[in-house]
Amino acid sequence: MNWYIKVLKNYGTFSGRASRTEYWMFVLVNFVISFILSFIQFVIDKPLFLPVIYSLLVAVPSLAVGARRGQEGSTIREKADGGSSLH
Repeated sequence: MNWYIKVLKNYGTFSGRASRTEYWMFVLVNFVISFILSFIQFVIDKPLFLPVIYSLLVAVPSLAVGARRGQEGSTIREKADGGSSLH
């Protein structure tokens, strides 16, 4: 849960790097919360729009952690290429 909170605190930070654990724990907790909200909506059988509201609230943090995780991938590729940025 600490990884999830960490991503939410850095919601607008697109620079830097996110560890593999930080990224995947955010994805896991995000999936569980979305599943629970969808289940609640299904059980109540009324359109509460809880999953939609939650998805809108975590859209920017999801993009930010994905961007930070993707930046680490590019540095790994550069190291594998011997530091050249030409592909």
